[in-house]
Amino acid sequence: MLICTNCNKEYKTGKFCTECGALLKEKPKENACPKCGTIIESPSKFCPECGAKLATEPANTADLTEKPNLLKQLYKDGKFDEAFKLAKELADIGNARGQYVLGLLYLLGKYVDSDHKQAVYWFKKAAEQNHRGAQDGLGFAISMELESLKMTLKHFRGTKRRLIKTFALPTFI
Repeated sequence: MLICTNCNKEYKTGKFCTECGALLKEKPKENACPKCGTIIESPSKFCPECGAKLATEPANTADLTEKPNLLKQLYKDGKFDEAFKLAKELADIGNARGQYVLGLLYLLGKYVDSDHKQAVYWFKKAAEQNHRGAQDGLGFAISMELESLKMTLKHFRGTKRRLIKTFALPTFI
């Protein structure tokens, strides 16, 4: 059985999800790490192979299929506190929609302080799974950082000119 890395829809065959276009991967076994597929023998919070955080209880597949849809609805309804908690939970198990929504929340400063580094981090994780919105978000977040840097440099150049003019400083400063 195959599962979409973005929306968790199940397929019998294929390489890409027909709904969102994300890559399909083998559905992990119940006692396997969702990130690397390593079979976990003893109860643990983290995968011994890749270090990924594991669910403390066996995941219910129906629950995993519904959570991304619930997340989308929470975000649309403006319930950013609940959306953040659910997005973090999904992002920690590698869900692209959860990672994308975390990127949005950090970029826009909804429920959390605006943090471009975190936004870029989460957008990149989701974009690596071919989440189209995250790919756009990553480009936007990076362009915002570049614009901010340009404005800082422009401000510095103007300040430098004013200092030289005001204090008759040498032009090599």
